[in-house]
Amino acid sequence: MHHLPVRLKGGKNCKKTQMTLADAINGLGEQTEWLTVKSFILEQRDMCLVDFQDYTHVDNPQKLARLSGEIAGLTRIIESLENAETDTPSAI
Repeated sequence: MHHLPVRLKGGKNCKKTQMTLADAINGLGEQTEWLTVKSFILEQRDMCLVDFQDYTHVDNPQKLARLSGEIAGLTRIIESLENAETDTPSAI
């Protein structure tokens, strides 16, 4: 599980607490900005997949390697976000 350090407001004796990715996503809820960011990440991955399947790239191993790295990275981000969303307890 991913933990992000967070400082609580207070004086210099304030303790640090740990916030998980699930906690952060839960805090974002259904905000339009958050939904737009998620949509953008999905669109970027889909565009890379389309580029990867383009026949003009078959003879360019560097471009295919770059695209496969981008696809893998974006897929990891999407999976991490989806897993964190399922780890988020329901507010109801």
